[in-house]
Amino acid sequence: MEPLTEHRPVSGPVVYGFLRLVRVSQARKDALVASLAEYCRSHELQLARHGP
Repeated sequence: MEPLTEHRPVSGPVVYGFLRLVRVSQARKDALVASLAEYCRSHELQLARHGP
């Protein structure tokens, strides 16, 4: 896949990722959040953060 910004110093498109987590451990939650963040990083997307 070709980079969206061609590696120019511009902000990537901002996206919102929602996880509906029911009865999961903190370790599982952390892993899912990290996975979502890595996906966005590898596709030149900026993951918006909300909350702590």
